[in-house]
Amino acid sequence: MFGLVVTADNVLLKHEARQRLEIGAIRKEARIDLACRGIIPTETALRKWQEEHEITMKSISKDDPS
Repeated sequence: MFGLVVTADNVLLKHEARQRLEIGAIRKEARIDLACRGIIPTETALRKWQEEHEITMKSISKDDPS
């Protein structure tokens, strides 16, 4: 039982670390894009950018038939 708990904890920690890296990369991309547009990257601006980015990615994936 102990081994199962330790393994599950390790898997969860790895998942959380990977998720933090992905979120960090998205936030970095957002900060760079917002700075290029002359917008101060506040939390609100970052959330709005992420929403716009998700809409753009969905429309691109719909247009791509492959």
